[in-house]
Formats: sequence, C-alpha cells, structure tokens
Amino acid sequence: MKSLSESLSIEGKTLRNKLTVIASLLFLLPFFVISYILYNENVSLMSSTYIVMIGFTLILALAGLIILRKIFEEFFMIAVFMKKAEAGDMYMMEVQKSTAELYDISVAFNSLLKKLEETTRLTEEQTMELKNEVTRRRRAEDGLLLMVKAVENTRTGITFADRDNIIRYTNPADAEMHGYAQEEMIGRGVELFAPPEIRKPIAFEDLKAIKGWARESINMRKDGSVFSVYLISDVVKNEEGEPIGVVTICEDLTDRKRIQRELEDVNAHLFHTSRLSQIGEMAMAAARETNILINDISRTNQSIKHDTGICQDPSGLSRLEERLKHVDLRVERIKRLIDSLRVFAQREMDSKDFQLTDISEVVRETLSLVGEQLKLRDIRIDMVFSPDMPNVLANRNWLEQVFLNLITNARDAMEDMEVKYKDREQVLAIRGRKSEKGGVVIEVSDTGGGVPKDIKDKIFVPFFTTKGAGMGTGLGLSITQSIIREHGGDITFETREGIGSTFRIILPSAI
Repeated sequence: MKSLSESLSIEGKTLRNKLTVIASLLFLLPFFVISYILYNENVSLMSSTYIVMIGFTLILALAGLIILRKIFEEFFMIAVFMKKAEAGDMYMMEVQKSTAELYDISVAFNSLLKKLEETTRLTEEQTMELKNEVTRRRRAEDGLLLMVKAVENTRTGITFADRDNIIRYTNPADAEMHGYAQEEMIGRGVELFAPPEIRKPIAFEDLKAIKGWARESINMRKDGSVFSVYLISDVVKNEEGEPIGVVTICEDLTDRKRIQRELEDVNAHLFHTSRLSQIGEMAMAAARETNILINDISRTNQSIKHDTGICQDPSGLSRLEERLKHVDLRVERIKRLIDSLRVFAQREMDSKDFQLTDISEVVRETLSLVGEQLKLRDIRIDMVFSPDMPNVLANRNWLEQVFLNLITNARDAMEDMEVKYKDREQVLAIRGRKSEKGGVVIEVSDTGGGVPKDIKDKIFVPFFTTKGAGMGTGLGLSITQSIIREHGGDITFETREGIGSTFRIILPSAI
C-alpha cells in the first residue's frame, strides 16, 4: 500500500504533465488563431501587426508558464513536507498567499502536522509508560518466581490458611515435616497440625485485633506422633485492611531439643566433674585441718593427764576445765567441718529451681567451707555488701559453685605470690552493690600475680588451666561463665600482672 506522500508525489507529477499540455495548448492555440485571422485578412507575416500579435501571444504564454511554475513549486513543496512528516520531521510549511487555495491547503497541512505531532508525542509517552509497566510487571513476575522458588526450596515450613482456617497453600518442607503430600493438606483445616488436646484455631474476629504472634508449641504428624515446633504467624490483610488469612512459619525443634538435652547432659557432667574436684580439694584441706585439730587435742590431752595429779588443788581443777572446753571446741570444729563437706557433696547441681536469693548469704556460706583454708594461708578476708543490694532470682547451689570457684582460684593465685613476696599482705576482697539497672554487681578481687596477657583470652575455655598436673581440671571458670549466663548475667575480669585480678559478676534484677 502506497504512503500518503508517495500518492501525493505521483498525483503531483500527473498534474504537472497535464498542466504542461494545457500550457502548450494555451501557447499554440492563440498563435494558430491569430495566424488564421491574419491570413484571412491578407496580412503579411512580416508586417508590424503580425509581429505585435505574435509578441503579445508569447508574453501571455510566458506569463502562464511562470504562474504554472509557481503553482508547481508550491505543490512540490507540499509533497516534500509530506515526505519529511512521514519520516518524523514535523516542520511547518511557509506558503505565500499567491493563491488562496494553496494557502488554505498549507494552513490545513500545518494544522494537521501540529495534531500529528501532539498525537505522536502522546503515543510516545504512552509507549514509554507501557514499556515501563511491562518492565515492572516482568520484574514483579521474576521476583514472584524467585520468591516461589525460595519458598518451595526452604527447609522451614510455610503455610497459608484463609479466614476460615482452611489451608490454601503449604510448601514441600512443611508437608514433609508433618508426613503429608502437599495435595493432601490443601483444603483441610489447620487443626490437623495440633494434637486434639490443644486444638484451638483462632477465630476470624480475633484476627482483626492482632498483627502476629510467635510461640513454641507441639505439632502432630500424619502418623499421630508429636514433635516440638517454633511457630511465627502473621495476619495477611487486603488493601482495605481486612484480614484474609494467616501465614505461619514452622520450625522443627526436634534436633534443637536433642542438642539442648545433650548440652545439658554435658554441662551436668562438667558440673559433676568440677564438683568432684572441689570435693577432693576440700577433703584434702579438711584432712589437713582435722590433723591439726587432732594434734591440738592430743597435746591438750597430755596436759590434762599431767594436771590429773594436782586435781585436789582448786586452781588445777580450773585449768582442767579450760582444757576440756578447748577439746570440746576442737571436736565441734571437726564436726562442723565434716558436716559442711557432707552437705556440699550431697547438694544437687542439676536442679533448675530458681528462687529469690540473698547473694551475701551465698557468699558467707561459701566462705564457711573454705574460710579456715584461707586463714591457714594468712589470707585476710575483706567483705563488704551494700545495704540496698537487692535479692536476685537464682539457683542458690549454682551460685555457691561460682563463688567457690572464684575464691579457690584467688586462694591459689595468692598462695603462689606468697613465695615471691613474703612480706606482702594477701587479701581476698569481696564487694557487692546494686547495679545501675537494679540488679547486683559482685566483685571478687585478689592480690595474686594476675593473669598473663598471652592467656587472657583463654581463661574461660574449658579444660584450660595454668596449674600443674593433678592441681586443677580447667573447668572452674568455664562452668562459672556458663552458670552466670544461665542466670541472664555476665562475668568479666580485670587483671594486672604482679598486682592481682578482679572478677566482676553482673546479675539482673528479679523483677
């Protein structure tokens, strides 16, 4: 099909040919007419009249040709501008008012070009918007495909249930987790996830008041077996803000629970190992102290025998009574020492019974176990607790183990320093105060040799110890850190080589 400009060009050429024929006829016809008239009038061809008539005729023909040329030029110009317009160049025509018809054509053509230009601009804008929309939709489709692939391939269960608690979608991981095929779950109620005793689907009216919730729960497989899960649910709403369903992420906690139990067993074993080590150390210390007390009782007994011969003397009887009281005190001390050791050995460390606890009482009870050991090593105890120090929610036995570990470590550090600095006083300082956040801060400081820089990052590592063979398990500080973190607290330390160390325990408020 020919374009408009081509059609106009062809028509222009045809018109030009026709006009050329007409101009030729107009030029020749007057010539023949005048020649015929002059011939009938017997006018000579060389006469002035004939020459004037011929000249007038030529002038008229020449004027006609000039006019036709001007018309042709304007027609050709219209064709040129039509070609440019077709190529996309929207140039306005400038046509002189040589003829009213051509001028009207040029004005109409210019108006058409303006409308065409505006239409082209709008078409380009719409085309660009359409391209952008297509790009956005393509990206959205690509993103949707990626999301679908991610949801389909994730190992976490994902389920969508509508407002009537009917499952509309579940991914392969969730179906496999519960022992179903995907198509078996679609269209069924969400109650298939929960054992009968805890089935309680959320009513649609309740969805309007909540955004989402997370909880640990128990789910049921197709075969009726149950397993622990962690669920995160979010309410899905439409553009009007009305709930249309709930999407739930389900994580199987079976492996995590198993690992947690294994870690608890390991921790219990570590506690037991450390406690046995502590009991062994305490038994050795108790044996040494008991030996000292027995020797003292033996000497007192010899003195009593010596004074038996002078029992008739009132002053002798008085000295005898004093020595017997001294024996009683030593026997009582041995009894308390054995009782403390027995109670410590019989306490259960695997209990998770957390109660409001006075930290100062725990520290004093711990010192009752090792206080005599410190005195025998000439270690002075400097203990100060702030009156406003609150109680904390804690396991009393666990905290006793913590302070026993810190105190015995401080004792050993100061015992090593006593060899180097015999004249320096060895002091175990224990401070307790209320923390800025309402909990408690307990600091246990010693005047030992401090912790060397090259092992500062290792002291909480299990089984790491700087003591000699048979002198420690390397579990004390590791267990201490685990216990404090189990209480939601933290333990840090500051040390200066040759000066001493301070271990700082921070426990949260019970409220």
